Amino acid sequence: MFIVSKLWQSFHDYDQVEPITRKQLADWGIDYFDLWVIHFPVALKYVAPETRYPPGWYFDDASTKVEHSNARLEDTWRAMEDVQKKGLAKSIGVSNYTGALLLDLFTYAKVKPATLQIEHHPYYVQPNLLKLAEQHGIAVTAYSSFGPQSFLECDMKVAADTPLLFDHPVITKIAEAHGKTPAQVC
Repeated sequence: MFIVSKLWQSFHDYDQVEPITRKQLADWGIDYFDLWVIHFPVALKYVAPETRYPPGWYFDDASTKVEHSNARLEDTWRAMEDVQKKGLAKSIGVSNYTGALLLDLFTYAKVKPATLQIEHHPYYVQPNLLKLAEQHGIAVTAYSSFGPQSFLECDMKVAADTPLLFDHPVITKIAEAHGKTPAQVC
């Protein structure tokens, strides 16, 4: 078993990273994560786990206010490196980083991220970002690999007119030719 978890945006302050790592480990009943990832490169204002856990995007209980934090990604990454040094995570990585954010991270990171998790599917391939990750020995993992269906579930209008990949003629043709399902092709 390989256990991965993520650091939520409201815990980006340096002094919040280790305590929330330890809380998540205790919640799982384990001593370390195989991979611990910064979920999103946007810091939100801290919400104590005693107040609301998980905190979600919103600062208030009514889910109406998003408040950003002044936490710097450099400090968050330094805290991730310290968590790894203490043995609380075997590997550390990032999610939703752009090429520019990766290049910036390389200027201060003592430990390069082991992984970069990004949206990746036939509608959104990001070849330059894939090449950058490869050049730096960073493994890429995909989310939304079946396409932007999750955007529809979140009521994001950007995907409203996008044909589902499971029904896309190229995907179904490849699936039929290889005796696979469209999901296996994606």
